Parts: sequence; structure tokens; C-alpha cells
Amino acid sequence: RIGFDGQFASAMTGRLRSDCRDLLIDESAGGLLSSPPLLPSGRIDSFGLGAFGRPRGLEYVVVGTLNGLAFRDEKKGFWLWKGTRYTLRVTMRLEIVDSATGTKLLDEPFANEIELDENRYEILKTAPVPPLAEISQPLERILRDAAKRTCAALKEKPWQGFVTEAENGRLVISTGSAAGLAAGTRLEVFGPGRLMQSKDGQRFLKPGTKVGDAEVTSVAADRASACGVGGVCGG
Repeated sequence: RIGFDGQFASAMTGRLRSDCRDLLIDESAGGLLSSPPLLPSGRIDSFGLGAFGRPRGLEYVVVGTLNGLAFRDEKKGFWLWKGTRYTLRVTMRLEIVDSATGTKLLDEPFANEIELDENRYEILKTAPVPPLAEISQPLERILRDAAKRTCAALKEKPWQGFVTEAENGRLVISTGSAAGLAAGTRLEVFGPGRLMQSKDGQRFLKPGTKVGDAEVTSVAADRASACGVGGVCGG
């Protein structure tokens, strides 16, 4: 577990920048989420992550959890050539949370393994926490596959921003020119939705209905102002 969070953030950011160049990645958010909100069950609180992401203009929050190191020794061969194969299997869970609703766009396990000699196997198996360097090869393959899956999941999703202030028809949006907004851009505006709760305690927002349109009037890198709803602003 030691050092995994940093390696996950660094490796995923690098691969997503290379493989999904249309994505805008906020690297600073990773440090703020070193201790993500949790439910009493110990599972990640998706609704809490959504509440974190919306005012920061984050459409989706990507979370990786190293949740399994399994040592296995299996007999192989036959007769005189019989021996034992020693492996270490690494499992990571990838979750992508939609900030707008607090629901999960993706929740999948990824696994890979490395073969060890008997001596190394015994040393690592008895260690309290195997050094991260010892699982670098399977972890690198896992992160490669996880990045590809993340790209595929987000590639076709339309852009969405979040209203952080609204008064007399004037709106402040939590994203700006860095996300491609420009003065004159026309946007659809939706209501906040309704809070729901599942049997396991997870909360989420049921998407609201469309309430009108708005037009961007000014932009900064990370925020924008718009005249809405219906393109009408009060004094």
C-alpha cells in the first residue's frame, strides 16, 4: 500500500495524457483526495466524491485502490520433471465517479501476476508489506489496462459543467476556457435533481430536468459567467 497512491496518480495521468488527449486532467485534486470520503462499510462514498468534484469543475473522479496481493504455489510438470510454480497476483480496483450524480460510471477489478523463485517467494510472503518495487511489473501492466479502460469509458461522454452561483438569471460555472468555453457559447441548463439513497447507504442525485438555456458572457481559465436561464439576466 505504501506509495501506491502517488504511483497510481502519476502513472494514470501520464497514460491518460498520452492515450486520451482530449481529456482535461486536474492533477491538483489528487492530493486533496488522499483520504477519500468513506461509508460506514468502508466503501468509497461516491456521493461525497461528487460533492467534492462539482464546485471544482471535475466531471469525473478516478480512484484506484490496491486491494489484493495473493501468493500462490502450484504444482507443475509430471513424473521426474515435477516442480512448483510460485506467483504473486496483484489486484487493483478502478472506480470512476460521475460528479453530477454521485453514481459510478465504472467499477471494475484489474489483476496481473508475476512469477517468483522460491527464495524470493518466501521472503515476500512473510514480509509485513511487500515493497512497491517488487510488484512494479504487474502493477505497470494493470495501470496500462486501467488507463485504456478509463479512456474508453470517458471518450464518448458529453461535456458538462456545474453552476456554483445563480442570481437574477446570472450564472457562475465552475469551468472556463481550459475546458473549451468561450464567450457566446450556448449551454443547456438543468435543475439540481433529487437526492436518492440505495439499500446499502449510497446516496446519489437523480438528474434534474432541463430548465432553460444560457449564453456564456465571460470566461477565465477555471470559471465562466453566463446569462441565463433562457438568455435573460436581471439587473
